[in-house]
Amino acid sequence: RGWYLYEVYTKAPDYSALQQDPEVQDYFARALVTGDWSVPEDVTDPEMRTTPFFRPPGHGYFLSFLYRYISDSYLTPRIVNSIAGVLSVVIAFFLGRALFGEWVGLIFSFLVASYGVFIYWEGEVNDPALFVFLVLLIFALLYKWSRNFGWWWAGLIGLAIGVYATMRPNILAIGPFLALRMAWVVMKKGEGLRFVFSWISLLIFTFVPIVPITIRNYVASGELVLISTYFGENLFIGNNTEADGVTPWNQYLQKLEGTGNWTARDYVNVVKGLARELGRDKISHSEASKIFTRKAIEYILSNPKQTLKLVVKKAILLFCPIEITCNKVVHYELQHYYPLKFLPGFSLAGALFFSAITYLLTNYKRLRKEGVFNYPTGEVVLMVFVFIAIYLGSFLPFFVNGRARVPVIPSFLLLGAFFIYRVGKDFISREYVSGVKWLSIFTVFLMGISIRWIPYEPDLARWHYQRADSYLRRDMVSEAIREADILVLLPNSSAYMHHRLGKDFYKKGYYEEAVKQFEKGIKVDPTYQDMYYYMGKAYVKLGRLDKAEEFFRIALELNPEDARAHNEIGEIFEKQGNYKLALDHYEKALQLYPRFTYVLDKYGKLLSSMGRVKEALDYYEKAISLDPTYQDAYYMMGRDLKAIGEIGKAREYLNKAVELNPSDARALCELGNIYGDEGDWEKAEEFYRKAIKAQTDFAYGYERLGRILFATERLDEAEKCFRKAIELNSEYQDCMYLLGCILKARGNFEEAKKWFKRAVELNERDARAWNELGEIYEVGKNYDEALMCYSKALEAYPQFSYVLAKMGAIYANMGEYGQAIEKLQMAVNIAPDFQNVYYIMGQVFARMGKKDMAIEKFKKALELNPEDARAHRELALLIQDDDPNLAIHHFQKALEAVPNFTLVLNNWGSLLVKLGKLDEAEKKFWEALKIRPEDELAYYNLAQLEEKRGNTLKAIELYKKAMVNSPNNSYIPYDLGVLYDKLGNTEEAEKMYYKALEIDDKNPLAYNNLGYHEFLKGNVDKAIELYKKSLEIKPDLINALYNLAEALSEKEELKEVIPYFEKAIEINPTDHNLHNAMGYYCFVVGEYEKAETHLKKAVELLYQFPLAWQNLGNLYLEQKRFDEAEKAFITALDIYPSDPIGWACYGRFLRYMKRYDEAVECFSKSLEKGVEKGVDNNFLGEIYCELGNVYLEKGEQSRAEENFRKAKELLGENVRCVDEK
Repeated sequence: RGWYLYEVYTKAPDYSALQQDPEVQDYFARALVTGDWSVPEDVTDPEMRTTPFFRPPGHGYFLSFLYRYISDSYLTPRIVNSIAGVLSVVIAFFLGRALFGEWVGLIFSFLVASYGVFIYWEGEVNDPALFVFLVLLIFALLYKWSRNFGWWWAGLIGLAIGVYATMRPNILAIGPFLALRMAWVVMKKGEGLRFVFSWISLLIFTFVPIVPITIRNYVASGELVLISTYFGENLFIGNNTEADGVTPWNQYLQKLEGTGNWTARDYVNVVKGLARELGRDKISHSEASKIFTRKAIEYILSNPKQTLKLVVKKAILLFCPIEITCNKVVHYELQHYYPLKFLPGFSLAGALFFSAITYLLTNYKRLRKEGVFNYPTGEVVLMVFVFIAIYLGSFLPFFVNGRARVPVIPSFLLLGAFFIYRVGKDFISREYVSGVKWLSIFTVFLMGISIRWIPYEPDLARWHYQRADSYLRRDMVSEAIREADILVLLPNSSAYMHHRLGKDFYKKGYYEEAVKQFEKGIKVDPTYQDMYYYMGKAYVKLGRLDKAEEFFRIALELNPEDARAHNEIGEIFEKQGNYKLALDHYEKALQLYPRFTYVLDKYGKLLSSMGRVKEALDYYEKAISLDPTYQDAYYMMGRDLKAIGEIGKAREYLNKAVELNPSDARALCELGNIYGDEGDWEKAEEFYRKAIKAQTDFAYGYERLGRILFATERLDEAEKCFRKAIELNSEYQDCMYLLGCILKARGNFEEAKKWFKRAVELNERDARAWNELGEIYEVGKNYDEALMCYSKALEAYPQFSYVLAKMGAIYANMGEYGQAIEKLQMAVNIAPDFQNVYYIMGQVFARMGKKDMAIEKFKKALELNPEDARAHRELALLIQDDDPNLAIHHFQKALEAVPNFTLVLNNWGSLLVKLGKLDEAEKKFWEALKIRPEDELAYYNLAQLEEKRGNTLKAIELYKKAMVNSPNNSYIPYDLGVLYDKLGNTEEAEKMYYKALEIDDKNPLAYNNLGYHEFLKGNVDKAIELYKKSLEIKPDLINALYNLAEALSEKEELKEVIPYFEKAIEINPTDHNLHNAMGYYCFVVGEYEKAETHLKKAVELLYQFPLAWQNLGNLYLEQKRFDEAEKAFITALDIYPSDPIGWACYGRFLRYMKRYDEAVECFSKSLEKGVEKGVDNNFLGEIYCELGNVYLEKGEQSRAEENFRKAKELLGENVRCVDEK
């Protein structure tokens, strides 16, 4: 027993997913304990609180006692059953010993202990184990009564029978026979009328457990029903043209039931179906039972031969060697569980029973003579036979199964134990002939009873079906699929099995598995209409609309009145954009089922979406004129009137809808919507709450209430509403989106992401959800995913300007400015007054170096919103060099809009530093620190200010404060390192550069400066390595490129720098400095064609670029393209006439051309401008050398010597001024 119980606990698929009757009894018991009478979706409510019991409720009450006072575990009733089983073994011993002696008691108890079917039922949440215990208890009590005729023993017998009857009323049939036998025995013993007291006690106590149930039935339903109403239905099942004696099902009853389900909880549907058939609104359950009884009797009277033949068949089947299927396929259960597989079954019990009867009949006189049947043994044994006959006979008018005979098996085993004892006694007393004879007779009976005289094969398909069903209800889907796949392969499966499993797989989202089941079901029964319908639904989910339509059309061929199929075809056409055909099918659905509210809603929405609201209103008005009480039409009318803005009329119609049906949650919600739109959120909330009170499973009501709560920032309540709506409708896409919004608002991005993903799975065209998902990825810096989500949002809603703006901002952050501008321009094309887009465009143009375009966009942003402090600041930064006063004006405006905008104070201070107003600048920085004491930028700016003043110690102190306040900013230690470099403290400088790299190992400036340090130390290779690291991070860092070129030049490997410039230009093709540098180094290494290309590109990008013109002039001079060279030098000077280098370059060209006077003039200009600019002595010395050489070539020796002397004064005595030539 323990082994088997463990097997059930660990392996039984229905351990907590009970099947058939036990499931209903368990539901009843748990509802009594918890008060929760709700039922799962798509499961029939058995209405047990308002109807008389269909099935006897005794076991349900027994379970409720266990669940309330012991444990609500599914293991509890099984353990109690096992305890009852052990007690049955004990009672068997005492009863056997009392009747026939100790050896019979031992044999009887052993047989009861080892009978496999008993142990099996003990492992089920069902009543047979209790029946075995109660039957043995009744006979034990009868024996006790027989000893002294005590009325109290009769009362206990009655109580046991009454308890039994609350679970199986046919036990009551034994009562009259028991009472008569009591009277006979008492009178035979000369006790007169003493039996009357036993009768009274027996009667009263029999009805003690029953009367409360009768009262409850009357109170609940108004029907006087003793225990239950299943007599009539069961009698009809056993007596009709389809009856086979074993199947507890009937096509006619299934048709009445109407949903395709068939359990005890579905009997309410049978009664309702019978009422419809009779043309009545409803009938009572007891009346239904009488009608079914009448139908059964009519069949019996009309078909006496068939009835008699069927009764004989059922009688024989009661002695079938295998277990006939009941709630479960017990035969395969016994074979499946190893602890039960080898235990004795009915063949042994039946053979022992018939052997015992034969033995008693042939040896009756001898046994009487031996005193075996002396009083009270003979009286009890006689009642055992009466019990067997009456109990088994009570099933013959109905249908039979293995469970029906379980209560009589103890009687079989009692007699069998006596037979075993007597045969054993023959062998012990050496009466071998007698012993062998009876063993032979037993063998004959065993062989005979092992034959299935009436062909019957347990339903293996049903066994696999029930296992799959239980696994599914426990969400063990992979195990369910395994069982379901076996079921598909079996040849004798029933269509209903595949139908139900297919529906269950469909509900759980396993559409391929659902299709597999429906396909097999249709092969089994090609006329099973509902299977085609659900096959179509599964194909819709799989996206195969053509196949779906095909199956919906077959469903309509089989049942032209299936409104559901018309609706599904309509939805397919609507998805395909064929609205005319969609409306045709919606109309057909409504014609078939006018109260098909889902279709009414779809119909109205579709008409409205097509702009045909007037037609929709005309349709509803016509419906109302035909039927002024057509409540749905008032609702739809009100809804559509609201949609076109006729709020007064809408309110009137919706109020009428509520008047006709105060529980119409839809109308209540629409009224709530009206008040919500009017801003009366309190009134709206009131109506939404009324709606969900009227219909507790109205998901839309929870969604609308959730929106109000969300808007009023009651996030906890709103979240509960959205979760409830999703619980009620697992595909409520809008609520998933809203729930995601709440979670996102709380910063719970991971869970929010989950719900947004679910929302777009259900509706991939929900631009809102894609946008929110994109924002979550953007916050996490996952720009690729964010852009993908934003793109999906735009696919769904191309006019979503906000998303375009977000994409533009991301592209800008990624440095893809062209893409950024394209998206932002699309946004303003859609929404010309989208102020923030102009601001972002200004930022992008500023980053691109397109100053004028940036200024234009920031001005437009300020035109649309003069209070945008950000735009004022950005504009000020752009114009500060050209118009510092106007820049200061914009800084002031920014602070007027946002007084604590410390960044503006820092920018303003920086401008004042440029203007030389250091004291005013210092005030601005301290103002920023007053607002935000930890403002690292203010400390940084103050440090630079003190550095400019020459207060290096103070500057260092301020840099360090900035580092404390911003420990993750690598550029502060970098700038401090630059200061240390200026002070010549290279050791501290290097520490700061390394500190910067500790904070951010991607700081290219730190690598560059460390490289320069190594270069100065002579570690050229190390310097090159550091420069390359810098360029890996920022390939267009011009200083690192120059430094790398210098280092490679030192190693005479200057050509190697060219690829680095090429990569930099590839990244930033519009950087004129990069093109100029590239051109210069190509010129140096002799790649003149490439040099010219890049130098031309530099001046194309920035015409006002004198250095590039100078380099272009030097290139042309080298190529002896003198006219082009002179034009380039003159252009450089036109751009920058005070450039000493420009005059020097032009002077060298003129000297080369032997235009000495003009050369002298140019070099003199270079000296003049150089002195004005304060250039260093080296440059001036070189110009004096150039001038001396010009005079030398002219033949003016004294002037040449004078200029050479001046050059030596500036450059040193060892400098050689005269050219080699």
